[in-house]
Amino acid sequence: MRAWTSAEEGRYTSTQGEGWTPLSRLRETETTSRVVAYIKDEGVSPTATFKARGMAVAVSRAKELGFRLLAVPSAGNAGVALAAYASAAGLQALVASPRDTPPALLREIVSRGARCFLVRGHLEGALPSGGEEDHGL
Repeated sequence: MRAWTSAEEGRYTSTQGEGWTPLSRLRETETTSRVVAYIKDEGVSPTATFKARGMAVAVSRAKELGFRLLAVPSAGNAGVALAAYASAAGLQALVASPRDTPPALLREIVSRGARCFLVRGHLEGALPSGGEEDHGL
């Protein structure tokens, strides 16, 4: 993460212990196809998604640049990660989600401190511009 964030160690870093998730060997593939394969378990990361790694870097850099409010269109995982890392960094987060996003993901986004807006349609162009349904705060 240091290559993308401030040289001032730790001053802007927003981390929650992401990374170092387990890598497990899939022995079944060796017996059936002679291929050695591994699977990475990102479910044990702080936000239970691989999006944690990139969001930790993005939020740290945003904080370094002086941003106070961050926004992302998301059907779930990126919104959860932004909410978690923005909150840890003391920043506000807005998440625009399609109306058909699973309620459990919306609750997770809001419980981690973000304001969540439900929008019509898909993620393209989903960032709030007014008139959307606010499910945060």
